[in-house]
Amino acid sequence: MTPPLKRGCLVGQRPKGPAPRRCRRGARSTSELKRPGVTLQLLWTEYRATDPTGYAYSHFCDRYRQWARALKPSMRQVHRAGEKTFVDFSGQRPSLVDATTGALVPVELFVGVLGASGLIYSEATRSHALPCWIEAHIHMAEAVGGTAR
Repeated sequence: MTPPLKRGCLVGQRPKGPAPRRCRRGARSTSELKRPGVTLQLLWTEYRATDPTGYAYSHFCDRYRQWARALKPSMRQVHRAGEKTFVDFSGQRPSLVDATTGALVPVELFVGVLGASGLIYSEATRSHALPCWIEAHIHMAEAVGGTAR
């Protein structure tokens, strides 16, 4: 025999107990997401540490995306095919493992993006020096089959 259901739950009333706090972190989350290494997962973990009965991760992300979508801070840019390539070194320095010694070797990460297609090319280089910069451009042109105008 199943226990009887509470009438309040059947007619849509909220169950008794402390109400969960609202998650009003939109502006703060946006500014924190601009910092290196900060993700929505990290922000949610911090949020749940302060409010264990708060939103689940998926709902937290949905609420943040709804809030961010309402800002509409975008500027539409149209790039014609073959017209532009955006290149730079990433801000963070990854490391590779030296096969002979097993030591971690810090490298620079070159990133190139074709404007129209959004195709991404990346390559680890030894430094920011001009010879590495030029060599990375040559490798990117070979990989994508050409250069921008």
